[in-house]
Amino acid sequence: MSSDSSSSSSDGVLDDMVITITQEAINYLRAKAESSTSRTRQPPLDRDQLGAHERLVRDYFCENPLYDDGQFKRRFLMS
Repeated sequence: MSSDSSSSSSDGVLDDMVITITQEAINYLRAKAESSTSRTRQPPLDRDQLGAHERLVRDYFCENPLYDDGQFKRRFLMS
């Protein structure tokens, strides 16, 4: 009879160990997922797209452009 009780108690210890390890693994993975998402998301940069458009039009498409056709083609890789 003592062998049955020691076998069942060792099974209980093993079950407890598996549960503990599983909970620790889940906690680790959750923490890892939360920390990686907070590091990879950066706030968007203000690139002043409207200002860039206005400068492009002013430099290339006005009556007296700052740059000629050849410079425009070279700058924007046109053939």
